[in-house]
Amino acid sequence: MTNAARSRLSALVVLVGTFVLLVVRVPPLERFLTNSDHGYQLAAGAQLLDGRVPAIDSLHIYGPLVAVLGVVTGGAAGNLVGEVLFCAAAWALTIWLAFRLARRRFGARAAWSVAILALLCLARFHK
Repeated sequence: MTNAARSRLSALVVLVGTFVLLVVRVPPLERFLTNSDHGYQLAAGAQLLDGRVPAIDSLHIYGPLVAVLGVVTGGAAGNLVGEVLFCAAAWALTIWLAFRLARRRFGARAAWSVAILALLCLARFHK
């Protein structure tokens, strides 16, 4: 296997492995049901679909893009599965990018260290 192929394969392992690991680490459903932030996001997305303007027709603590994200990720349908998958994919892409940049600049050992440290330092990804 050439170095280029090995590099692509390791980057793919980081991307897919991180995504799978984050999806497996999703908190239990009770966590989502008892957290008022998630209810806020569901309501904000539903209000946007009802024609209300975020931060004008209703109070928005986090800014109007929370409502847009709620609609885009399917939160307005009444569940947070889309948001969880979106957040897991975004974190996986972020860690993959850090891995690729570290590998290009500092080598494979540093890149794997960056990816592992990024996973270990990740407080939560579902918000």
